[in-house]
Amino acid sequence: MHNSHAPIATIPAAHNLAIEIGPNIWRLINGTRSSVGGAPLVEVTAQGVSYSPAFARARRLPPEGWLAPLDIARVVVGWAPETQSWHLGLLVSAPDAGPSPWRWCGLASWRGAEGDHEKEARQAAQALARLLDRPLHVVAPPRSSAPAAASAPVTPAVAPVLAPTRIEPALRTLPLHFDEWSFVTTRGGLAWRRRSDWVMVALMRSVGFLVMALVFVFLGVGTLTSGLAQVNPAWLPWLGLAVALMLFIMALRTFWQVIASTEVIVDTARREVRARRRLMGGTRWRVPFDRVAYVLLSQTAPRPQGRKGKHGPMRVLQEVWLHLADGEHFWPVVALGPVEGISETWDEVRARLKQAGRRRVRLSELNTPAHHAAVHMARAVGAPLWWDIRK
Repeated sequence: MHNSHAPIATIPAAHNLAIEIGPNIWRLINGTRSSVGGAPLVEVTAQGVSYSPAFARARRLPPEGWLAPLDIARVVVGWAPETQSWHLGLLVSAPDAGPSPWRWCGLASWRGAEGDHEKEARQAAQALARLLDRPLHVVAPPRSSAPAAASAPVTPAVAPVLAPTRIEPALRTLPLHFDEWSFVTTRGGLAWRRRSDWVMVALMRSVGFLVMALVFVFLGVGTLTSGLAQVNPAWLPWLGLAVALMLFIMALRTFWQVIASTEVIVDTARREVRARRRLMGGTRWRVPFDRVAYVLLSQTAPRPQGRKGKHGPMRVLQEVWLHLADGEHFWPVVALGPVEGISETWDEVRARLKQAGRRRVRLSELNTPAHHAAVHMARAVGAPLWWDIRK
């Protein structure tokens, strides 16, 4: 956790905690130690949330000490009448938590009358949601001019603040399959591998080219050596031999593509990503996790394919590439070709396509198997994930 940004505001909270808010950082610290004298419990930047091992154990968070923005459904701040407190927390990804893919992770609380700490709680929540670029929900205390009936339960009002209320779709589980590739789990992590049916089709194509080449050789040589009447035009047998040569080259090229095909291993044990030749052996390149600055998902502009109903999600088609960036090089992971998906917010996506530069991946905007695979890969590497449109 880094401490390079000086805080501009400090908000005290219950249990001797404090929140420091700066232009590009949000920290939760133990009030008995300053941000200089000790590491914060939680530190948030635009890239994600880092936290201490003690906080991870207390909140049952992943022990890696890191949550990416896509691991967070929303920031929630609200009044709890049963404890007479304001509470601030996150809805975080929990694939094994049961029917719901999200669960509550508390950050801070403020005890007192409902109006005592509302301003501080909202300020901390708004700064957190803005920094992570995640939706913010406020569960406000009920305020009614008329007294409620004694038998009627009080239901707090829920209002969105500063951001849309849409929750990101749950992350798809592996394996994920594409036209030529599969993204699978392995004993040591994750792997991009050529699909077995692609290998079979490529081998059959190679054999087909070879058979056709032999046929043209047989016809061409047979015509030239048969001693029968000369073929008109005379160059036709030579054209057949030239076609045979081209087919033979295509057969060798296709066979070599199978033999020299690579797979990309995300090795969580050795903490590196490497590309190796699956059949021939040998490593083409390797990048340690610590050198990965970010995972880049680049694609062509999504092309609308129509939608079901007037307000249904838009079906989209795009070509997708995945790269790793280490600050000096872009390492090609996989070229997936055309990938189909849907966009729940097509009008917003179409407007964002006009904006230059990289942006965060939001599955509610573009929901394709490629985007889910990119999220899995970024989580495994522990690096930010960025999305770019190829012009």
